[in-house]
Amino acid sequence: METVTPKRFTFGEFELDVVRRSLYRDGEQVALNSRAFDLLLELVNSHGQIIGKEELLDRVWAGQFVEEGNLTVHISALRKIFGEKKDENKFIATVPGRGYSFVAEMARPDEDESLVVSQSVTRIVVEEEVDDDPPEAAQPQLTFQPTLLREQRRRRFVMAACAV
Repeated sequence: METVTPKRFTFGEFELDVVRRSLYRDGEQVALNSRAFDLLLELVNSHGQIIGKEELLDRVWAGQFVEEGNLTVHISALRKIFGEKKDENKFIATVPGRGYSFVAEMARPDEDESLVVSQSVTRIVVEEEVDDDPPEAAQPQLTFQPTLLREQRRRRFVMAACAV
């Protein structure tokens, strides 16, 4: 899946730098953890559109089991960074029963400052059969020995690789 994303988004006194994965306020870098950055980027990329909570969870925490509370905590942290007060929606609006929307006025990005992002997910399954019996030559040849049960185990390794 390929998408074209601007390298920078500017809104209010903030600049979101996609390449450096950083947020700046008036030129000063703002501390932002990786998930909060991914969440903000999803909201900014969908500027003006309502994104459902489940969809945001799927996009930001792809393939992981997380509760809606994680999303709420990260949205709250972003609002705190933006200096939003209670019931103030200068940057992120909550649409009750539907989700969230990034509503800040944004400067248009330069068209020659875009980034092509390619993502793919690959799942590799490796199966191995293991025979726990020693070779027959190594087994004692006693007539009174009980029959050895041949035991085979099947191991299954699932490796998931995600190339971004």
